[in-house]
Amino acid sequence: MINKNYNPKLILLLITFLLFSNYSQSQISVGSIEKKTQTKKIIEPPKYEAKSDFESYYDFYKNNPDIKEKCNENEFYQRYLGTEIYYPMFPEHYRTDEIIIFKEKDSLTLLNWSDIGEKYFTIKNISRTFGKSDYFKKVKDIRSKISYSLEDGLLFELTEKDTNEKYYVVEPDFTTKFIVSDYYERIEKFVNKTDFVNIREFNARKIPLGEDLLYVDKGTVWKGKLTLLRNEDLRTKPTGSVDDFDIKFMVVLSKGDDKILVYLFGKDYYEPLFKLFDTVESNNKKKELSENEKRVALTELKNKYGNTFGQDVFNRKISVGMNKEMCSEAWGITLNKRFYLDQGNEFEIWEYVGFGKIIFKDGKVSNIIKY
Repeated sequence: MINKNYNPKLILLLITFLLFSNYSQSQISVGSIEKKTQTKKIIEPPKYEAKSDFESYYDFYKNNPDIKEKCNENEFYQRYLGTEIYYPMFPEHYRTDEIIIFKEKDSLTLLNWSDIGEKYFTIKNISRTFGKSDYFKKVKDIRSKISYSLEDGLLFELTEKDTNEKYYVVEPDFTTKFIVSDYYERIEKFVNKTDFVNIREFNARKIPLGEDLLYVDKGTVWKGKLTLLRNEDLRTKPTGSVDDFDIKFMVVLSKGDDKILVYLFGKDYYEPLFKLFDTVESNNKKKELSENEKRVALTELKNKYGNTFGQDVFNRKISVGMNKEMCSEAWGITLNKRFYLDQGNEFEIWEYVGFGKIIFKDGKVSNIIKY
């Protein structure tokens, strides 16, 4: 029975309080835990040591397959900053679709090969790619036709060695026309001080260049000299093509009055220098190594079979009294074998087709028949 003296408002307030308290205590909350911060691995670009000419990002990793982790492409080209380069002189029409040269002072001015030919520069910066640079629109306003290879090419910021003036050159990353000075000087020093020995016979291009060839004997020694030549200098008849002006690394080899010309890196069906020649120093070391290996092999055979039989096996010679193991090591294994018994003796014949027979009596060589 409800006490009529109980205040209804007070009861309502109490019920509301209890309901609110239970709701607050049963609210669902989503927690959180501390997570490890993900850090991006930084791969340093490979240092440039002038052991190769300028290489594109793609070519570098293609030529160095052992390097599994690649750096960022933009960072890769920073390896060339501070490098001195040389531009040969080319005709004004030479590959103008593959290069853009300009300066910027008060305004941007397009230049020609004569402005950079036969000059040395230092690479101050390389931007990848030209089409995304601030200069792209400025150049396009003057030069409406820009090939995709240039739009996607490298923008070189250069300073001229003598005047310290700033130049800009755009070239495709896979076919730059400059030569890295340190790289050229390193090769020149090596080639010019080295004696080369021919490791195989071949017909060489004789100097003065013409149709004449010179037969080069294996084992002959030549003195080298590095030179840069254009394709037109290597051809008896220039083709009139723009390719005539491409630059090649060539080696002039001299022996007495004879002079021959060899590609340093190879071209078309012409083989490169080191497919045809070795250095005298390297060749002598290989001979020494070969002689050492022979001495070691001879010592091992003498220890195994005794002085006489060991020497015979080393010289691939079969002699009476040898056992089957010695013969197998001297002449090799043959499957052409026959067995027979004669008056209580066991005979075995090993035949080497086109070469000879070995006859064993009771396991030892009793007779050798050579064809």
